[in-house]
Amino acid sequence: IDAEIISHADYHVDLHGGELHEAMTPNIEIFPQGQEELDEKIRFLAKAFGFPVIWETAAGSIGNLPSYGTKATASTRSGSSGAAFMRGIPSVTCEIGSEGTLVMEEVDQTLSGLESVMAHLDMMEGKKAPLDHSRVLKGGVVLYARRGGLFISNVSVGEDFPKGKV
Repeated sequence: IDAEIISHADYHVDLHGGELHEAMTPNIEIFPQGQEELDEKIRFLAKAFGFPVIWETAAGSIGNLPSYGTKATASTRSGSSGAAFMRGIPSVTCEIGSEGTLVMEEVDQTLSGLESVMAHLDMMEGKKAPLDHSRVLKGGVVLYARRGGLFISNVSVGEDFPKGKV
């Protein structure tokens, strides 16, 4: 895939769906690589989707998941985004779905986002999402259960809440 497809790309989009153990709001995830020109293109690509949330994760910034967003090197690259970064190709990850479910509105949102990206890149005619539409969240924490049991959340996925709220 790397040699036959990614190596010929100018931009790369990795499409993901929420797994059984993930509860999330639709977002575009970006992993800046510490290269100004590449990082600028990564941020542009993310904004061109028009999703309400962009999650920017710097290499190793999530303490309990240090490899998430790792700067791509020959020994650390993973998946198609890592392969793209190794070639200097801007890449973003589109995440929709939650806990193994698929919501057709999120599929439609993704298709609209892809069409907006292609319009911004002059690949096709179409509606371009405003580039200032998204809220950028930086860093973060990925939560894992420390023991078996039942988890009942006091907040909804994507809900803002003040520091210290249980």
